[in-house]
Amino acid sequence: MLKNLLVVCLLSLLVDLTAHTSTAFAGTHITDAAGTGAADSTGSALLHRVALVVGNASYRHQPLRTPVRDARAIASLLHSMGFEVIALENASRQELEQALIELNTRLGETGVGLFYFAGHGLQLEDSSLILPVDAQIGSVASVRQAGIDINHIVQQMSLRRPKQINLLIVDSCLNNPFSATGSGTRLNAEKLAATVFPPDQTLIAFATSSGSVAFDGDGKHSIYSGELIEAMSNPGLAIDEIFARVRTAVSQRTDQHQIPWTLSALDKKLHFAPHTAANASAQPVNRSPVPGPTLSSMLTRGILPKDGEAQYELEFWQSVKDSTDAADYEAYLEAYPDGKFAPLARSRLKRYKKSPPQTPKPPALAITKMEAEYEVTASANIRQDPSLKAKRIGKLKSGSSVHVTGRVTGKNWYQVKSATGVTGFVSADLIRKPAPKRKQPAPELKPAPQRTPPPVAAPAVAPAPVRAGKIETLRDCPTCPEMIVLQPATFTMGDNHGDRSEKPAHKVTIKRPFAIGKYEVSTGQWNECVKAGGCSHKPAKAGPSDNSPIRDISWNDALEYVRWLSQTTKQKYRLPTEAEWEYAARAGTQSRFWWGDKPGAGKADCKDCGGKWDRNAPAETDAYPPNPFGLYGSSGGVWEWVADCWHKSYKGSPKDGSSWSRSDCRENVIRGGAWRNDASYVHSSSRFKYDTNVRYLLNGFRVAKTLQ
Repeated sequence: MLKNLLVVCLLSLLVDLTAHTSTAFAGTHITDAAGTGAADSTGSALLHRVALVVGNASYRHQPLRTPVRDARAIASLLHSMGFEVIALENASRQELEQALIELNTRLGETGVGLFYFAGHGLQLEDSSLILPVDAQIGSVASVRQAGIDINHIVQQMSLRRPKQINLLIVDSCLNNPFSATGSGTRLNAEKLAATVFPPDQTLIAFATSSGSVAFDGDGKHSIYSGELIEAMSNPGLAIDEIFARVRTAVSQRTDQHQIPWTLSALDKKLHFAPHTAANASAQPVNRSPVPGPTLSSMLTRGILPKDGEAQYELEFWQSVKDSTDAADYEAYLEAYPDGKFAPLARSRLKRYKKSPPQTPKPPALAITKMEAEYEVTASANIRQDPSLKAKRIGKLKSGSSVHVTGRVTGKNWYQVKSATGVTGFVSADLIRKPAPKRKQPAPELKPAPQRTPPPVAAPAVAPAPVRAGKIETLRDCPTCPEMIVLQPATFTMGDNHGDRSEKPAHKVTIKRPFAIGKYEVSTGQWNECVKAGGCSHKPAKAGPSDNSPIRDISWNDALEYVRWLSQTTKQKYRLPTEAEWEYAARAGTQSRFWWGDKPGAGKADCKDCGGKWDRNAPAETDAYPPNPFGLYGSSGGVWEWVADCWHKSYKGSPKDGSSWSRSDCRENVIRGGAWRNDASYVHSSSRFKYDTNVRYLLNGFRVAKTLQ
């Protein structure tokens, strides 16, 4: 049985995917296998031809780049050859089924039928499937239910038309993302034919062979579609010759990494267009291979479950592939030394180590002038520049006053001049405007005392119960994270319509109040821990400001910070449990995002979420609006470590909001998505995993606190 492969492959080969009227082409030429030119029983000059051309690109989770453009090109070419074309773009399963019925109806009992599909496809052990745009791809069961079997398409085309000519062209990858390796085993023709059954007078052409991918290409069309369009445009080639040339050309261009495959039960020669002896020959195929690094950088459009190792590698590569920093490629090779993109990563690492990227000069400071006397709320250092990393040039005692000469635009710092004449910068968290002194009221004449009856004690009233979701904030020190206090509550965790790792949705009751960071831990806060000796790691990927979220942090690094914070404040700081994190992120909502079911614009820091996005660094911790609980950055920014070990689903998870952990945990959960991810990774139930002791430039955290 076929053990195949499914990676959604970008299919391409068509044009003008709008329905065309019938223009029967007089001259479909059929000869018998011996080439004698015997006419078909229906009369070759009037042979009716109908094509169904489908280009699917707008998939919800993994949209494709070229299928619609390729399908339009193929449709236009077929129309010029006399085909009546039924065209579909971004078709659902119901639309595909209806179109297959329409194709069979238009064909009648004779004629030539053609089906072309560009979009996601796959092979399971017993079937080869194409996927409509509304397919759920979280599991084998959901894909099997949503997909349409190639054999079913053949059967629909053959109804009432036994032994009539049918042509099927499927431009997609043939990987199985649900196998242990995410690819499957390459199969020979006999095994492939065991799962796809072309009946008499049927040809089925695949863009690649089982176990292989189909590359997107670096031009207008996919590699396969571009070669197919060129070959079909040669009127001297019979159909079997067309697909033989395409197989040779694609194999040469991809250095045998993509080898098209054709299953044929035709016993007649068929030409798409009329031909004569003058155009009956074509130049030999001779293609130069695409350079290895270029081919490696072409991302196939494969269906990748979030729980698959291939998806983790792809996400990692997507986040660093445009970088000019050698450290990014070193991090990728450390995690995936034999990965798909390892050769390209080594090449770029060598290049950028030779010529390290230029560090941009910091912009000139913009300072709003002011003249005021402020009160020092805690011992503070005067620094040469508005940064906790800057050199200390003076010190202020708690309770003293300092003259403020300006506020730094875009930073939480003041420019000050001390009583000793030192001019520098102080964090705004450490000084404040003194409260105005209250005027003493004028003395009043007291009236003569009057006898009053003894007071009657008011009846004791029980305090009103605290409603779940009532919010208050706390901060244990000037440089400590600001916390939001959340009360016990019950909520629904997970999403039955999301990725399989987010299932099943289940009720969780958080039994004790807790506090969680209002913001992700910032670079400035992390540097305080490093300076005090509590944190050993100083990330090379520092944010552009102290208010940027700290990143390039492992789970073990995050534990160092909460231990230091606990020792410093004598409070019980920790990482939030996964249930606490999702409760705080949802903020009483059950929609996909805390603001609704659509990504919208300007709500989160991700690459297609609107707002001012910079692929080189996340936005500051308070750059986007807070959720109804007052939490900032729970969607996008950086992935946030939580206390729990990774589990593939919520089956067996705690119902009381506690951490789902074990002593031998090697992978921990990260939540919330990152600025380099798209909107499909920043919804409230989104979850991922990462190795406990591995640092990654997209990973950060926020803290939680146990309340007494």
